[in-house]
Amino acid sequence: MLSLWERQLSNGNPGHFLRLPHVVRHSDFLEMRCYVENLQLFSYEYFEDIFQDLSHLKMNLDLFATPFSINIDDNPKDVQLELINLKCGIEVADSYRNRRSLDFYSQFRKSRFPRLH
Repeated sequence: MLSLWERQLSNGNPGHFLRLPHVVRHSDFLEMRCYVENLQLFSYEYFEDIFQDLSHLKMNLDLFATPFSINIDDNPKDVQLELINLKCGIEVADSYRNRRSLDFYSQFRKSRFPRLH
């Protein structure tokens, strides 16, 4: 999205910035360039640094929300064996289908699933 805005502002098109035409004369590309440079400061690397933990959080949320449909290989090694045991347990799968998530996880025995508990 940032690259779209950069291209449009570089071409003098402030379409996504509704108030900008009131601040900058449409023909003043030098002044518009200032806004392009400000957008470039928020480069993709900047956003990646800020939001780098989101992929880790997503994995944890997926593990919690859909433990029977996640890919075991995509999860940390320390929980993979427990996920296999979880997926292979017929009584656990039945319990998951018949309960809300919080009720399902509250029944876990820590001795059987210490990493998922």
